[in-house]
Amino acid sequence: MDDYNAIQNSLYNIFTTMRGKRRFLNEFASILYDELFEQITVNRAEEIRQILYSMLYRWEDRIQILGLYVTPYPDKSSYIIELIYSIKSDINQSIYNFKYILGSK
Repeated sequence: MDDYNAIQNSLYNIFTTMRGKRRFLNEFASILYDELFEQITVNRAEEIRQILYSMLYRWEDRIQILGLYVTPYPDKSSYIIELIYSIKSDINQSIYNFKYILGSK
């Protein structure tokens, strides 16, 4: 369970760390908040999904991504992001879920 908690914390950091906030590692940054100033559409959701996939692949190598979904909610000015993953070192091969709301809550 320690791996799970550490990974959940890492995922939160990946999703929420803004540019310039991580000392000595400026490339570790989420551009998600930049996306909130763009029109909320299905096409933009797919672009965000691709950006997230690249970020997760680069910064969280302890997980195997099983699904990554970005659903736009224009009437709420937000996206709901859902990541389904497994932990590579988990011999039980359990499946975990991480959800994040980007935008108005």
